[in-house]
Amino acid sequence: ALEPRAPALVLTSEQDAVLPAAGVRAFAASLRTKDRAARLEVLRGQHVQLLRSDPKAFAVAVHNHVGVCELPGPQVDMARVLELQADLLADDVEVRSGMAAWSDSRLRGYLESGGEDPWSPAAV
Repeated sequence: ALEPRAPALVLTSEQDAVLPAAGVRAFAASLRTKDRAARLEVLRGQHVQLLRSDPKAFAVAVHNHVGVCELPGPQVDMARVLELQADLLADDVEVRSGMAAWSDSRLRGYLESGGEDPWSPAAV
């Protein structure tokens, strides 16, 4: 049996020069079916900056759609990466300098899973 399709929240911005809002609107429309809702929210900001340019509006849009919204936590530095690795007894899990830019929740998920990035496209 097929599972019901999950609703989609699509965010766009008129200021986005990389992904034109008209294209995002068309994509959102293509997602809508009788089995799936797709809600489009237009926020202020440039490509990949919507959360940074107006985090409150971003959180409200997500909360209104799914009922919860946890904004990414503060970025951690490499000392925090190593500290969290030790706290989780994950000395066998490889860490790299680029992970210093990861959020606490992403880093914790990676270390707790034994080295699988929970935000990688393969994990989704």
